[in-house]
Amino acid sequence: MVLNPEIVRASEQRKNERIPSLGAVLILAIIIGLGACLGFVVPSVLWAQQTNQQEGAIVVSGKVTENHGTALQINHGKTYPFHPQVKLIDGEGHGVELEAKDLDPGFNVKVRVTEGLIDHIVVLFPQ
Repeated sequence: MVLNPEIVRASEQRKNERIPSLGAVLILAIIIGLGACLGFVVPSVLWAQQTNQQEGAIVVSGKVTENHGTALQINHGKTYPFHPQVKLIDGEGHGVELEAKDLDPGFNVKVRVTEGLIDHIVVLFPQ
């Protein structure tokens, strides 16, 4: 039985196209890995961008050194009072089960201070 060389070549070419190369698999793994990393980074970046859009807003990061129930002191520095509607989220942008008055000394936080009041708190839980 004699096979047509054109048919054999076309068949081998289709077979080679179906098997992904090692390079393609590595590129796909890198893309998936970067996508997973961005899932953790993007919420913080978006929060920072929102903060920059508000005039007079500052961001203070560090450890809670005192909680007076109505105000936080961070890194033994200035004490900032809470806005009545202060929002608490975790590092991924999800709401947390804590209230601002429950943040004990030692918590790592990033707070946004607008018009002298803390209106957003990101609680940075250990990973």
